[in-house]
Amino acid sequence: MLELRTLGGLELRRAGDGPSAPVALQTKRLVLLAHLTSAPSAGFRRRDSVLALFWPDLDQEHARGALRQALHTLRSTLGEGVIRARGESEIGVDGSMLQWDAQQMAVALEAGQHAAALALYRGEFLDGVFVAGASPELEEWVAGERTRLRQLAARAAWGVVEKAAGRAEVGDAVRHAVRLSGADESALRRGITLLDRQGDHAGAIALYEEFAQRMARDLEAEPSTETRAMIASLRSHVAPAVAEKTTPEVSEVIPPAGEVPCEPTPPARSRRLTIAVAVLGIAALTIVALRLSPDAKRPGESNVVAVAPFQLSGADTLHAWMQEGMVDLLTIRLAGSGGLKLADAATMISSWRRNASHESGVDPMESARRLATGAGAGWVVAGSVAGSADRVILSASLQAVASSRTVARASAEGPADSLPALVDRLAVQLLGGGAGLDDDRLASLTSASFPAIRAYLDGRAAFRRGRRDQALIQFRKALSLDSNFALAGLELARVAAWAGTEEDTRLGTQRALAGRQRLGASDRAYLDAWAATSHDASELFQVWNAAVTAQPNRAETWYSLGDIYFHVGALAGIEDALVRAEAAFRQGWRLDSAASAGVLDEPFVAEPVEHMIQLAHLRRDTAEVRRLVALVIAADSSSSLAHALGWHQAMLAGTAAGNESRRRIETADQRGVMLLSLFITWTGEGVSDFPRAFEADRRWLALHDPGYAEFALTVYALTRGRPSEVPAGAMRPERRPRAAQRAWLRYALWWDGDTTGTTAVIRALESHADKAPVTADEEREKVLDLCAIGLWHAMQGDYPSAQGAGRELGSARLSGLVEDDFMRVANHATLCAALIDATVATGLGSPDSRAKVLVADSLARHLIFTMAEPPRLPETNLVLARLWEAQGDLPLALAAVRRRGSSFLEAPYFITTFLREEGRLAALTGDTASAIRAYRHYLGLRYDPEPGLVPEVERVRGELTTLTRPKAASN
Repeated sequence: MLELRTLGGLELRRAGDGPSAPVALQTKRLVLLAHLTSAPSAGFRRRDSVLALFWPDLDQEHARGALRQALHTLRSTLGEGVIRARGESEIGVDGSMLQWDAQQMAVALEAGQHAAALALYRGEFLDGVFVAGASPELEEWVAGERTRLRQLAARAAWGVVEKAAGRAEVGDAVRHAVRLSGADESALRRGITLLDRQGDHAGAIALYEEFAQRMARDLEAEPSTETRAMIASLRSHVAPAVAEKTTPEVSEVIPPAGEVPCEPTPPARSRRLTIAVAVLGIAALTIVALRLSPDAKRPGESNVVAVAPFQLSGADTLHAWMQEGMVDLLTIRLAGSGGLKLADAATMISSWRRNASHESGVDPMESARRLATGAGAGWVVAGSVAGSADRVILSASLQAVASSRTVARASAEGPADSLPALVDRLAVQLLGGGAGLDDDRLASLTSASFPAIRAYLDGRAAFRRGRRDQALIQFRKALSLDSNFALAGLELARVAAWAGTEEDTRLGTQRALAGRQRLGASDRAYLDAWAATSHDASELFQVWNAAVTAQPNRAETWYSLGDIYFHVGALAGIEDALVRAEAAFRQGWRLDSAASAGVLDEPFVAEPVEHMIQLAHLRRDTAEVRRLVALVIAADSSSSLAHALGWHQAMLAGTAAGNESRRRIETADQRGVMLLSLFITWTGEGVSDFPRAFEADRRWLALHDPGYAEFALTVYALTRGRPSEVPAGAMRPERRPRAAQRAWLRYALWWDGDTTGTTAVIRALESHADKAPVTADEEREKVLDLCAIGLWHAMQGDYPSAQGAGRELGSARLSGLVEDDFMRVANHATLCAALIDATVATGLGSPDSRAKVLVADSLARHLIFTMAEPPRLPETNLVLARLWEAQGDLPLALAAVRRRGSSFLEAPYFITTFLREEGRLAALTGDTASAIRAYRHYLGLRYDPEPGLVPEVERVRGELTTLTRPKAASN
């Protein structure tokens, strides 16, 4: 038995009774062994993926030779049985002949042996190990494993904490657990609470100081307001309210900064949670982070706010009127903001006057709470007035009546004749604190006008209740009231990314960038990530992973990272993209839930709830869908989001709920219908509702601008197999610009479109391409024309014409383009030329054809996001699938078609073609279940094809019958 140690270094030993010398192997070969050992439960990794990780700079032939030599050395050193092969394309390790410390740790942890699991964690995964000549992707894999294993170690450490006995043992275990939890402040607060309850106040303070120093050193940041308040309260020997909160479950592991690992999986299940697993519903990701915050609103804490008369604190007698006057002034300022209801000011003053004579000796805050209780309010504003004849000092706090929780404090000081401005400042601080804004963001509000701030806070409240359209209106209003309101611009851009338009995104980003210096440090960092230009997939993911690393406690960065994984991860070839997306969403929601504890508009709905419900639906987690939909309904049952998302719940409820799912579609608003239609089209879930969703969407499309309506109806027509229903204006080449001509060719070639007139279109494009470009726009158009021409000829087998177009693409002059446009056009030319080159080489049987296909495949996964124009090159993965199949590599062909042609749940270009090819290739590779799903999905979308496409649809139906017949016979 061999023992591979990867925690705290890298070493291979022969396991036995006594000590043994390490097995001598080169570092790269040991890392290769670790990589193979960590393969999914199936136990194999693809040779091509191993080549790309370990020998990225070698051509295909030399890389394969290096791998063969490495495997030969491993077999010679370890014994023949350790390294396994499955066919010619996969390699793995026999787990029965090799022990791996990381796996042993996971097994011990799942068995509840926390101390044993923690003892195995001798340090970071491959600590201090460097692999010369490896790819960045290998470094990313190592980083991901480090995060995953550090999380497991943290989970084990918290398990040890639970079983620790005695103050000293608890202290040691807590310190270890908090260090392993990285920058997770909830873990820090949990540790402080545990030490405080043990009576180890000094240890709790020391734990905080160590954490704060680490944050300052590594992140140039300080702990949150909540944590600082907690430790300040501890230092003053007053038990902080936060110490009484319920702490997270021991089994709950929060991802450290900068990483989005998969949820640890029990040994009985596969460790590899891929997209396929998510779609099949096998993954058992329990989203514990989506529970309502421990500080969720308690019974009786309504959103009614009462403003109590202020106390006089040495104020000049000229200000005595402000005791009652502040009730009127603040009630007017606060009323209606963020959905608040204010108790009647006159009633509060009258009640105070009646009871004032009985309140002598009563704590002012207690008196204020009694007044609020009598008014039926769940919250109370109490404050004081101090100062002199010419100067006023105002202070106030916002408290929950039932629990005495203080969620906001405010103060303002200035000349007595500036009282309206002082009251505005006080109201902004109270409203902002009540809305969950931290000190950094509150400071950013001071430069804006009060009406604009009110609109901004109303927008935040609407967004967190799922009222996305209303939020957009309020943020636009805030910017119209104050064009320099950078924070409102940033929020407008963020909301528009989830539910708005490109115009909103541009406007918000422009205003935020213009006022960047008025933003707090955290918002500036988020804006910089938001506005960063990415020229390939690596840069895109790097920007947001860096943002998460820099701002580990900011929910919005996790949401943005998750959204990128959700939409474009699969297109980038990330197999577990949906799992990573869900992990990022969960982390963001966990942070959001903690940050919003006690805010006035709970329960809130975080941005990604729509995607969270979609992901839960894909894995058939009915209970999770029901729970998340209930959160949306609790926040605002009349919102379009609540109505549309209810369809997912109805679909999973079984066939008896068919009427309910149909009702949801037929009564949904415009955006709701679009969401449901896209989900059905992309995933095949509820595909029997596709005809109904199409008809409902067609009614709404009549209200759209002609351009979008033509595009959407074109997609519907080609998806349904009815090319004659493509709107005439959308596909008439002689009447449309060259973009439509290129689309004509694309649809004819890849989507069963109308092939009549393609010859004339090619000639027209070639005529334009022969002309020397004069302007930058002409340069861009020439590149796009050459790409369309070259791919068309390559697919038709006209290789000389294709090569000519490819050569021109390679030498295209782009001197007139600005930097960002230059990169996009250059990327378009690079990828298209590679596709043409690989197609020609494969068609001609060139010896280097496979290497050229590999290059094109790699470029596709990196560049397809940053191309010159929508729809980029959506046919890319269909071209690659054909090429890989011609190369005899069906698994890579299948992987290409599963990446699809555009971003997940966005425009479903060529969806039926992809499904038809996926079904065929899956059947050829023996993946019958996937083939059946793909074919059923295809037939559900092409439920009523035109006569010319009936034979193709019937052929697919026949293949499906063949695949399912053995199953039917066995029953």
